[in-house]
Amino acid sequence: MLTIDERVSEAHYLLGLCLRTSKPAEAIRALSRAIDLNPAFLAAREELARTLATTGRTREAFDQLEALAALEPSHPERAVAIGQAYARLGRTDAAMA
Repeated sequence: MLTIDERVSEAHYLLGLCLRTSKPAEAIRALSRAIDLNPAFLAAREELARTLATTGRTREAFDQLEALAALEPSHPERAVAIGQAYARLGRTDAAMA
């Protein structure tokens, strides 16, 4: 049996990556834990946003996209990702904003 160090955000991130297709609810918990341990862990936030979106948890996915945009304000692709997410939902007015 494998165990992970509960204090290492990267371990939770890796666990989340491994579980994302087979056990998305567990993947969300692991990725959320990685972010709890390291709020600036961008890759974990990106993966959490994707996993939340694929499981229909749209509002929470938007929260992660907005957090990514706030963490990297000089990266316009973060704002574009939020606009694209709104467009996928058919909210073109919000996407344009």
